[in-house]
Amino acid sequence: MKLFFIKRLLSITLAFLISAVISYYFSKSEYYWMPIATLFVMQTSLGAPLRQGLLRFFLFLFTVIAGTGIILFIHPASFSIFYARGYDISVGALIGIVSNLIIFPIHIDVLFRKELVLVLNSYANYLASILDLLLQKENAKEGAENKKQCVEKVVLQFSPTWVYTPGFSVDLRQGYRHFLVMTGRLEQILFSLHHIARHPFSPVFLKDMNSPLISYVDHANKILQAIVTLLNLKKITEALDDLSDEVRILEKEFQTQVPFSIELLSLSKDYIYFAALIADLKDFRKTLLFLAEALR
Repeated sequence: MKLFFIKRLLSITLAFLISAVISYYFSKSEYYWMPIATLFVMQTSLGAPLRQGLLRFFLFLFTVIAGTGIILFIHPASFSIFYARGYDISVGALIGIVSNLIIFPIHIDVLFRKELVLVLNSYANYLASILDLLLQKENAKEGAENKKQCVEKVVLQFSPTWVYTPGFSVDLRQGYRHFLVMTGRLEQILFSLHHIARHPFSPVFLKDMNSPLISYVDHANKILQAIVTLLNLKKITEALDDLSDEVRILEKEFQTQVPFSIELLSLSKDYIYFAALIADLKDFRKTLLFLAEALR
């Protein structure tokens, strides 16, 4: 986003200078109307420079003409001032709108993909650290907390509010919002998995779960990396499964350890927490597949 603000600042500065020069030589009223109109129409949100620029132009033109009319009503003068100011504002607005489109234009699809890649990479690292915590590896608790903070920081920076602004293309809005909903859901599932992984599972209980858990996380991260590859407009070089086998094996191993007696089940929190863990892993798989499907 820092690069975006730099490009916006340069674009506005250049447009203002162009408008000031043209106003100096071709203005029909006061010199300041063109530059002001240029600056006003360029204050658009990301994703809708043309539509919002036109809306701001008509709003500014109406406001100035109405204000001029009131002044002329009180102090009658030549009505050519309407034409002169309208001309200057129109030229200034045209400069601003064109500048928004051609001077360091912001390609929202590229910006969105780059920021989404950072989010998904942070998710993959976070998921791996949660697995380490679940398997009770050394220093896993601190590692998981650090990765959680990284996710929160990246997600906080990834805030494309322009998707919800008036003037943004209705045809594109649904697709972008779908990605935002899916990535938000992945984040919430990861937080839930982190909470469950803090539970001190019995090492004996986890022994038979190690292999299917590691396999699940490995394949889940491969899917995340495949999505990142597609977002970078590259081709996937290897075939990927849909995690159905990993989930099935994990459930099978879990069921072999769950006691059939309800009374015994109520005595162990391990079974309850792990059942919730499997439910989250299923949701994570489903959301990943929705996200991957959306890229088609």
